[in-house]
Amino acid sequence: MKTMDRNRTMGVLAAIFTLGVLLLPAVASAQADWQKRWDEAVAAAKKEGTVVVAASPSPGTRREIEPAFMKKFGFRLEYMALGGAQATARVEREAAAGVATIDVLLSGNTELFNLLPAGRLEPIADKLLLPEVLDPAQWRENKLKFTDPEQRYMLQTMEYILPDVFINTSVIKKGTINSWEDLLKPEYTGKIASFDPRRGGQGQAIAAYLLDQRKADFIKRLYIGQKVTYTGDRRQLGDWLARGIYPIAIAVATREVENHRKLGIPIERVFPRDVGGVTGGSSVIKIVKNAPHPNGAAVFLNWFLTREPQQVYQRTNEMVSRRRDAGVEGVPDYVVPLEGRKYLDTYSLEYMKFYPKASKMLRDLLGGR
Repeated sequence: MKTMDRNRTMGVLAAIFTLGVLLLPAVASAQADWQKRWDEAVAAAKKEGTVVVAASPSPGTRREIEPAFMKKFGFRLEYMALGGAQATARVEREAAAGVATIDVLLSGNTELFNLLPAGRLEPIADKLLLPEVLDPAQWRENKLKFTDPEQRYMLQTMEYILPDVFINTSVIKKGTINSWEDLLKPEYTGKIASFDPRRGGQGQAIAAYLLDQRKADFIKRLYIGQKVTYTGDRRQLGDWLARGIYPIAIAVATREVENHRKLGIPIERVFPRDVGGVTGGSSVIKIVKNAPHPNGAAVFLNWFLTREPQQVYQRTNEMVSRRRDAGVEGVPDYVVPLEGRKYLDTYSLEYMKFYPKASKMLRDLLGGR
């Protein structure tokens, strides 16, 4: 009996070895194929000489991304520091004029409603070449997260908790605000500021989340009833919070919060970390249709999805990369999603279908312009 088991085991091992030998050429061929395509793309990109990327206006991002890319590939990266709405408007204008200057967009998810249906974006799924990018195990939820219906055009690279409400604790006592409902207390009337919820961006993203979770009456009671002051200037909102002019801030940019905290200003996020929604912020990467440097765009796309550029982008924008090996070093703990927690995904297709309706409702409810 033991002899039969031994023979059976040897037979299985022999079969595995034979299969491995037979697969070696296929593996080698696949390796050679992606490497050949990658080398060709890099060579062609060097001939183009430049790639133009419109992305986060964070100065730290530009200072690190530009030289790192140019050192690795030997051709120029022109980093245009533009907010998502600015970049989208520019792409639209240039498309209408028939002259494109931007190759790659790193912005939000609202291009689902303008650039994508207008045919302004190039598919990127077939341009992903590097094995470490294509390997699902490298990414959270074991997948690359495309946000468009066809799963080809818009790839989300970061995911973090919506930075919703912050207080200046030199004015507002710790522990007095623990929920959205607490903001409705009479003592906070006239003391709240928000990034403008009537326009695209983080202010509207959070207001849309509230509309989804707490309905229209709550929106009116909070933003109108509490006489919330709006601004479209991220720095101004951070300054108001830091100086205590408006000691409660909704949708203040994490970067502004951290800049003031480094100076010793007592600013804190007030809600528990396991409550709320997650967003991708300005991390959704796209390639513009008829990009002037298509090979440079493909090279940047692949490079940006590798570990080190992801670490730079998350650290300089206070986001959390979807790459598992990027870690969370240098990222504020209040934006890091907790393992095993279920959050409302504000970049999911289901939620994004609700977003245009929410945007219009918010403008109607709040007297939008």
